[in-house]
Amino acid sequence: MKRLILIIFLFLFFTPGASFSQTVKDLLVDPYIFDGKIVEIEAEAIGEPLKDKDGIWINVFSDDYNISVFSKNKDLSQKIKFWGDYKTTGDILRIKGRFYKNSAQKQTRMIDAQEIQVIKQGNSRKEKVSPVKMRTTNILLVICAALGIIYFIKSRYGKRT
Repeated sequence: MKRLILIIFLFLFFTPGASFSQTVKDLLVDPYIFDGKIVEIEAEAIGEPLKDKDGIWINVFSDDYNISVFSKNKDLSQKIKFWGDYKTTGDILRIKGRFYKNSAQKQTRMIDAQEIQVIKQGNSRKEKVSPVKMRTTNILLVICAALGIIYFIKSRYGKRT
């Protein structure tokens, strides 16, 4: 019975057309396991889309890792409304495609996307600066201004003897 379960598990895991739901970290830490297999990830769209003659490149970010995704759908950049950066949280995407640890055509570690869906809309973030940092900045500004004035007075009037 245990052998049968093991055989079924291995068959399902190593089936060429199987789709694996993974994280970007899993793909980049163990690329040999997923090379050439269909994977499915959820990640934030970051940066900006890069148009190529064959399609469009996007970068996605999840779990402190990012990966390039190539799609032949050139209208994808209109689907994604928010691209992540310092002041914006990007759209969360569900990407299904074939993972390559080193693509022969593109010469990079990438996912060749078959399906991309926006599952959560991004938004703009308001930058919040803590009151302690503001107070410290103001105090340091006053100190620097005072030192600058003292230096100016000493260099201008201090040399007369």
